[in-house]
Amino acid sequence: MMEAIWSLLGVVLGFVLAEGAQWLKRHRLRIRLRKSLVAELQSIIRMVPSKVDVLNQAESHFKAERVMPTQSTRFPRDIYSRIIIETPEILKEWERDCLHIIHERLRVVDNSMDSMEERFISITSSYSREQAISAAVGSIDDLRGALSKTSELAQSVIFGERVDVYALGNEN
Repeated sequence: MMEAIWSLLGVVLGFVLAEGAQWLKRHRLRIRLRKSLVAELQSIIRMVPSKVDVLNQAESHFKAERVMPTQSTRFPRDIYSRIIIETPEILKEWERDCLHIIHERLRVVDNSMDSMEERFISITSSYSREQAISAAVGSIDDLRGALSKTSELAQSVIFGERVDVYALGNEN
């Protein structure tokens, strides 16, 4: 009888130790991912001024009736993607919403900047050069605005300041 109790106790203890080790491993992963997410958002915030500078230069070139390549280093999104896939529960609902908006805007900015020269050439083939310049400058203004709002959202996530991203659209 005593042998059966010790055997059962050994099984229970083994189970508790295994579960505890798994919990500790998940907890450490969550902490690492949160720290990595903050670092990724800080990198994004630091990249915004250089993106805006490229856009400003492109605007000057377009206004001078010249074309400038606007391709640049893409914004990082690796940690955000990993969290959404592996551990979305570490994010509060408002953080998930903010991060989705941030990373979707960054994707659009990157894609728009990568194809701006090509779009400009395409527009000039169908419309006047003035119309193409006006469209390019309008696009640049939109991208700068998106970058500005994105930096604000990134800072809100870093500092844990709740933002309702769906209410932001109603402010304008």
